[in-house]
Amino acid sequence: MNKLTTGVILSSLLCSTSFSAIAESGFISEILIGQSKHTVNATPVNYQSEKKYKSNLDDKSLAFRVGYKYTDYLTFELAKHDHGSVTNKVELIYSTQLPGSPDGNPCCLGPDHDTVVTAIVPIEIDSLRLGVKGQWQLLSNLSINARLGIARWEFEKYSPKNLSQLAVQTNEDVSGNDLYYGVSAEYQFTENFYIGVEYSMLSIDEDYKDEFNNIGSYNYDVKDLSLVLGWAF
Repeated sequence: MNKLTTGVILSSLLCSTSFSAIAESGFISEILIGQSKHTVNATPVNYQSEKKYKSNLDDKSLAFRVGYKYTDYLTFELAKHDHGSVTNKVELIYSTQLPGSPDGNPCCLGPDHDTVVTAIVPIEIDSLRLGVKGQWQLLSNLSINARLGIARWEFEKYSPKNLSQLAVQTNEDVSGNDLYYGVSAEYQFTENFYIGVEYSMLSIDEDYKDEFNNIGSYNYDVKDLSLVLGWAF
């Protein structure tokens, strides 16, 4: 988050100092500040639990976006999103075993004697997005927009795979490409400055096998609700 914040500030300064050079080029730059909701559903491959892991967690989000307004209705965009970091807690239940019958088969004590262990899995995700924005003017200074494109997402040290396969200690380059979409409304204060509210969603579905051919999967949705501060040049 700190690196992206620094990049946003430097990019904003660069845009302001270069105003005269690109005043007629149709470029836009935007800062997005908001809240992200992380929803995960993970199917475990471990033997301690048959239940799926589910959570809905929130964190702050920050993004910087640039674009080129090709027409009054179409803009090409490139954005870098930091969706924040959330901490997941997974409970594992171990049965207490006792020596079994004379043939060697074990038996277990009841649920009251189970051992419960909590695993902490922090997940941080960011995405690089390339897409288009369609814009429809409702009033002279008010418009609604729809966005669609490809997001190159990447998890940091841990990923949702760690929620279903706890033996994996760190992220093994878990990244990929998926569609994103969004809707927003913008209000034009001046010829060059506008403010807006945007909702966007990125959905990730992954299946995998571990070294013992146990199958696991997860679905990870990131939904961002952001305030948009924009400059048109």
